[in-house]
Amino acid sequence: MLTGFRTYFAGAQFGFGDALIWGTIRGNVAAVGSMKKPGRPHLARWYNHVETLPVPRAALESFTKAKSDMERGKKAKRTESVDVVLPNAVPGKVVVRFGRSTSQSVETSLTW
Repeated sequence: MLTGFRTYFAGAQFGFGDALIWGTIRGNVAAVGSMKKPGRPHLARWYNHVETLPVPRAALESFTKAKSDMERGKKAKRTESVDVVLPNAVPGKVVVRFGRSTSQSVETSLTW
């Protein structure tokens, strides 16, 4: 016997299960497209409702900002310098290459 309607999957409040399902759908283009097909009005209503809640909106804004910062960081030119002493090196004609690190390889020209 159905005693009432539920807005969320695991109870009367937005919870972990709802966040997990929303994030899975939000991160999968095929799932979003499938949800919009006829015959799934309840899922579409729930998804649109969850998109307006503070927690998912904050998560989405945080993700968008992090992605933007990452893209901005990729475009920024790295200007690091390393002081290396190389005996018998000709000034202005030495290039020191460091192996790949977890971030990026660094190429430095030594000038005196």
